[in-house]
Amino acid sequence: MDIVLIAGLWFDHSAWDLVVPEVERLGHRPRPVTLPGQGDGALVATLDDPVAAVAAAVDRCDAPVLVVGLSAACSLAWCAADARPDQASRVAMIGGFGRPEGEPYAAAFPVVDGLVSFPRWWSLRG
Repeated sequence: MDIVLIAGLWFDHSAWDLVVPEVERLGHRPRPVTLPGQGDGALVATLDDPVAAVAAAVDRCDAPVLVVGLSAACSLAWCAADARPDQASRVAMIGGFGRPEGEPYAAAFPVVDGLVSFPRWWSLRG
């Protein structure tokens, strides 16, 4: 089975480096994704951009596909599976947080001049 792996905020595909060999050992094909604005060099990305990137990763796989989201990427995993219901047969959410219907993906982060900046790690400490 192809397994699309999406890391959360701040991380690129390398967050899955220790997981990939284990998934392969179990006979599956891991497909880690680097999201736009998270290690690909893009300075600006809308919500549509990472959803499209994950949907494109699903498109490159053989159905059925398992889409795995880690942390904030759980929402992206769900959005991408919703965009590809015939291919993405399952979604796994690891350490994520749900959002009520209609609430923005990153409602906790302020929008300034139409943009949401990535917060720094230290700003999230209590």
